[in-house]
Amino acid sequence: MSASSALKFREVAKQFAKWGVSTLPVNRDKLPNAEPLIAAGFKVWEDPSEKHPEGRWKAKWKPLQSRVATDIEIDTLWPLDNSHGIAVASGDVFCIDIDEKHNHIDEDIQVVALLRDRMYKAGLADHWDDALLQQTRSGGQHLIFRCKDPERTGNKKLASNIDPDDGKPKAFLETRGYGGYFLINPSHGYELLPGVAREPRPMQWRDMPLYDVATKEAMLEVCRSFNQVIKKGKDEPRAAPTKVGAEVTPGEHFNQICRQKPEMVEALLNSNGWSHVDAALWRRPGKDSGVSATYNSPDIGGNAAFYVFSTSTEFESETIYQPWHVYAMLECGGDYSKASGDLRAAGFGGERESPGKAPEASAPAPTSPEGDEVAPSSDEFVNPFANGIGAVGNEVVEGSDEWWEQGTRELESVTWAGLERSKIEIPPVVIDGLLYRGGMCMLSAPSKACKSWTLIDIAMSVATGTSWGGLECAQTNVLYVNFELLAGKMRERVCKIAHTRGLPSCDNLHFLNLRGEQDISLPSLKREIVRMCRDKDIGMVIVDPIYLPMIAEHLDENLVGDVAGFLQQLAVLAKRAHTSVMYAHHFAKGDSTLKEVGDRAAGSGAFGRFVDCQIVLTPPPFGGEYSETNTGKRYMSLELVQRDFDPFTAKVVAWKFPRWANTSISMSDFMQKAGKGKKK
Repeated sequence: MSASSALKFREVAKQFAKWGVSTLPVNRDKLPNAEPLIAAGFKVWEDPSEKHPEGRWKAKWKPLQSRVATDIEIDTLWPLDNSHGIAVASGDVFCIDIDEKHNHIDEDIQVVALLRDRMYKAGLADHWDDALLQQTRSGGQHLIFRCKDPERTGNKKLASNIDPDDGKPKAFLETRGYGGYFLINPSHGYELLPGVAREPRPMQWRDMPLYDVATKEAMLEVCRSFNQVIKKGKDEPRAAPTKVGAEVTPGEHFNQICRQKPEMVEALLNSNGWSHVDAALWRRPGKDSGVSATYNSPDIGGNAAFYVFSTSTEFESETIYQPWHVYAMLECGGDYSKASGDLRAAGFGGERESPGKAPEASAPAPTSPEGDEVAPSSDEFVNPFANGIGAVGNEVVEGSDEWWEQGTRELESVTWAGLERSKIEIPPVVIDGLLYRGGMCMLSAPSKACKSWTLIDIAMSVATGTSWGGLECAQTNVLYVNFELLAGKMRERVCKIAHTRGLPSCDNLHFLNLRGEQDISLPSLKREIVRMCRDKDIGMVIVDPIYLPMIAEHLDENLVGDVAGFLQQLAVLAKRAHTSVMYAHHFAKGDSTLKEVGDRAAGSGAFGRFVDCQIVLTPPPFGGEYSETNTGKRYMSLELVQRDFDPFTAKVVAWKFPRWANTSISMSDFMQKAGKGKKK
């Protein structure tokens, strides 16, 4: 750098020193510049070592966090022949780092534009416009202002999203504060952008505004509203699960109603002093600017979920709350037992629970067997909290005593003789010996068993009416709901399997590629999927993988209520669309051959017991002769678990890219050579 650059660095450093802000010399790599730091006396002696047998002085810039340099020290820190950059090291200068390279919100709009728009809507337009905006060397921006914060806020991640390339969370909004440093203009690649509030003009450091702590916190809350990587509190209260065949709890029922009528929670928030800012943004009571939470946001939690990012409310920060949790916090002071009782008294839920029993902790309630197919009423909404929580418009709340007496659900039984006289027919077979149309099937296999490849292979067999694994497939239309693979990778796999099998392309196989979509929960998708199935006469729907839509609903694969409720939604989908459903699920850890065929899937036993049939791919026993360790090849036993067909003779298959192929190995050899004998 030239001597003129060094003089500019000195000028800025001395200006900042007058404000009590310490600055730091940095080198070309944006690291503290050791040589001038040592020359200015910011150093510590390092004892002799193998690398430095005589010992040495080592630069130590931490003293600059607690004091500013003198004018003489500043002249030494930026020598005329060795000055490359300047950074803020401490003081009341605050920075919000906007990292555009991790922007996965909207590729067509910069994060800085989205942030500016939300600051304006939050009533912080003047504060945004008055702050300095600095372009960084990497293409991002720094929003910089002064704030005399006694707590000395340090570096903190404010908002992150998932990188689609590696699946890991990446922060795109962070603070730069006490304990670290950030580079500033006139460092190379750092430029103060023109002001936007008044007339556009070059900005100077002397234009930097001074904000109070409340303003700073309001601006940080706006930044947190962009966060899409949710870290729930470990003690987050959640609704009790629906038990198979049991009545829903009051909390579950309240959640179901609010998902159909999100305005119920809006009324609850309004009646407790919360104010609506814009779209899904809400502001806590007692504030006239900023944002504190989102409600019913497709980006965070989905339908009727309340996500709080403010640290100044009765809610736990960075936690998703379902509707009945919001009711419990605002109306019952966080007493979930009281909230459950109050909702029960208002007509929500089924049979009365034993007195004093608190709601269990589990995942959000699954949808009802009816599948939430009824859209919210378009009638004028009446605040349900004005005259008691049970009033939803002019309707009778489903599950209330009045609803039971009115006999809202009209079901009819059929006699034995009537059943014999009926014209009910067995549905057509989709895969002979395995699956009827309207049934459900699970492909169960260990991790890395090429389950997606196998599901694609099965889909192509059904779409073309060819056999798979020795089972004849009836030709019908197939819908493959792909949550995981990139669309290009799905195309590549289909082409490879088609080439290997010599199959021509056809219009019977449809793909719904949903990777990267904001809301992939089943309640948000099932109506569209049913419509597609009816329009295209789909005979089989494949959901791959099953865990992603479950995670979208915050469900736990180990809880029978969560799993059964989710699979019930798939059963409703199958019935309404007159289609079969197939999905894949992984094995539990350990030697799977020691378990019964139908019990090898991980998590709740509901996975295997709910479905009509299973395709089970199992590796040989640990240490067996046909293990991959001994053969260098991948062998699996192919077994079926059925309800309605003749028994299937298990066989051994081998992986021959890109699909499983039959072998001549007998099951007895497959097992006996491992010294375990054939399992009966």
